[in-house]
Amino acid sequence: MRSRDKLLIAGTLIFGVIVVTGIYISQESQKFKNYHESFVRSFVKDMSKSWELDDFTDRLSDEFKEQAQSEEGLAQLEKFSVLGSIIEINNLIIGKYFSGSDGTLGEFIMNGRFDREDVLIKITVHEQSGEAKVRGVTINRLDEAGRQIEF
Repeated sequence: MRSRDKLLIAGTLIFGVIVVTGIYISQESQKFKNYHESFVRSFVKDMSKSWELDDFTDRLSDEFKEQAQSEEGLAQLEKFSVLGSIIEINNLIIGKYFSGSDGTLGEFIMNGRFDREDVLIKITVHEQSGEAKVRGVTINRLDEAGRQIEF
């Protein structure tokens, strides 16, 4: 075989591995979404009932719980409380997804309709040893065009 043919075969094999890996990751992220979607929905619902940290701390990772209990975290929660309660969650998708030796991490992105405003919500979930915990929450307002703006 000529070196050009070998190079073509190697390139085809590498491309095939990349495609198969992409399909596998897509399927795994979809499984993660399906498995944890109800957890995320109930978390948002419980969080917005009163915006009191005690109502949902059992579902936070230790690191995020520490951040949420800080002065800055409590002030952020106070800002979010003006939204009121969640009425509806739409367009829930899985964004970033990572699986490694420390467990699986997925970012759930959704539109949320609250009593007073529509927002974009991002919830990061970390699953390790079969237990899911919230590792981060981001809530952004949306402008008239639907673009995110800081809360």
